[in-house]
Amino acid sequence: MDFSAEELRLLRELVESAHGDLREEIYKAEDSDFKGNLKQREQILESLLEKVRASSA
Repeated sequence: MDFSAEELRLLRELVESAHGDLREEIYKAEDSDFKGNLKQREQILESLLEKVRASSA
């Protein structure tokens, strides 16, 4: 996929925001299974963020 610089910037901001929200949710989660699922999702977001940052460079 090809994104403009502006689209990449916005995508990066959205993923960073979602990552921050997810970290807070992980911190507050009490159920270990739920927390594990959130941590898996966090890994996917971190991977996506790395790719977006690499594309922006």
